[in-house]
Amino acid sequence: MKDLKLGSRRLAVMLLVVFLALPVFAEWPYKSHKIDTIVSLLCRNLIKSNGSVWERSGFIPGAVIASNSEHSTGGGSYFAHWVRDGALVMNTLVNLYKSNHNAMYLGYPVSEYLRNYVYFVRVYSLKSLGDHLTPAKFYIESGEAYKNWSHQDDGPALRSSALTNLAFECLYNPDSDQGLDEEYARETLYPIIKSDLEYTAHQFSEAFNPGNSKGKTTNLWEESYGCTFFTEISQLKALLAGAALSNDEHIDDPGAAQFYVEMANYPLELAQAHWQDNYYYYNQEITGYTAGLQDEWNQRGMMLNISVMLGALYADLRKALDGSGRIYRNLYRDKPGYEASAFRFIVESLNNDPGLFVNSEKMQRTVYEIVRCFSTGGCDPYGINIEDSRFGVGPLVGRYPHDAYSPYNSGQGNPWFLTSLGVAEYYFTLADRLKEMGDIHVTRLNLPFFKMIKEDIIPGTYDAESHSGMELLEALRARGEMIVGAVRRHCEQDTLEMSEQINRNTGFMEGASNLTWSYSSLVRAWLAYDSMRD
Repeated sequence: MKDLKLGSRRLAVMLLVVFLALPVFAEWPYKSHKIDTIVSLLCRNLIKSNGSVWERSGFIPGAVIASNSEHSTGGGSYFAHWVRDGALVMNTLVNLYKSNHNAMYLGYPVSEYLRNYVYFVRVYSLKSLGDHLTPAKFYIESGEAYKNWSHQDDGPALRSSALTNLAFECLYNPDSDQGLDEEYARETLYPIIKSDLEYTAHQFSEAFNPGNSKGKTTNLWEESYGCTFFTEISQLKALLAGAALSNDEHIDDPGAAQFYVEMANYPLELAQAHWQDNYYYYNQEITGYTAGLQDEWNQRGMMLNISVMLGALYADLRKALDGSGRIYRNLYRDKPGYEASAFRFIVESLNNDPGLFVNSEKMQRTVYEIVRCFSTGGCDPYGINIEDSRFGVGPLVGRYPHDAYSPYNSGQGNPWFLTSLGVAEYYFTLADRLKEMGDIHVTRLNLPFFKMIKEDIIPGTYDAESHSGMELLEALRARGEMIVGAVRRHCEQDTLEMSEQINRNTGFMEGASNLTWSYSSLVRAWLAYDSMRD
């Protein structure tokens, strides 16, 4: 990756010429074949079967390095395996595998990357699950956990969700040639999944976490401690998906399914409690306190935070609980050893208050509140968004308003690639869900969101197939493309490499280079875009 020096006037002029040459994007800003390039960039950060990564060897196969930055300012070494990042990245690869079992990147089939990851989890990462604490970060040389790093309970939940996704593919679309079949699901994947689910479910047990400690953990950004929305919705999805797998005829573990569903009610209630009537958004954290960092900006991050949208997007509960899906089919009816009333209660609760769904009015309003913060006239506007708007792209989005973390200790946070791409994915996913539902409800609560998308919209119910409804869906698609266009504008122009952040004023990349989560986020956005077009 090029090291962009802001003091070089010549370089700045050259970059400006490049930027001016870029078109206003009226469609997906990356050509389809460029997505293969992005997946290859992602796979470059996966340790291969021979223990190599970035032309170095001696590492444990299957680990996922967060970045190739070993001395990133402010964040320690990113040349390590995070449970959360690895799980999210692998879930993206599972979805790519589901679309093409024979896909290959950098000379290796996707199935090999997946099996290597499972090996790392089974032999190294899983053994570090403690009675009360789960490590977040691992050395890739030894597989040992970092001793002085925060413990995060979203990791086991996200990991079990990714592996459950793979297990269902092994059961219902087995590929013995790739080594991913029913036996692999039963004998290799399910024991790992069950270990993660047992840990997750017991977080809400009085005997395991007495008093008021139930459900509390370090937040997504490793900055504070409390009951966090992202963790709760990730745990809810993991417990329901895992219960469906346990109750599947191929696994036949109904007692485990019963326990997971019953415990899923706890993260459900916690996640629903984050809604703030006075502010019209879900806050990130309740009953929390800072983790010994900079109190003022941590307290702000506990409220409005992009992690809420990311949690809802990654869980996608409406799709997960669709009547034709495996979770619903495997859990809605009684069977010997399993009684379905607890699951039916959860479904009823989500139908009565669908705020956790991607397509809900509450989530739409939450997304509006966070996006407008970084736009012109918002509470923490980015200068680069003003510049980008002249080219018809953007806006870029950060983690939360008045974020103070930056690679160069400027005291001002930046937009991130993964958060911006998350908003683009949200727009594409929302368009897909609204099209499926048939009706688009514009109410007093979500009107600001839709006005941000289409200024002349008025409250009412729109048929998704009507002219007005199709205009709204098209506006969502276009908005997502504009954000992807801004990402394309600020990534490395030739190689398409992406770092962690984008400077809020200059638009130059900052932070950890080649962030794996950034690449995964772009692939996710592409998959959502592709699904929306079907």
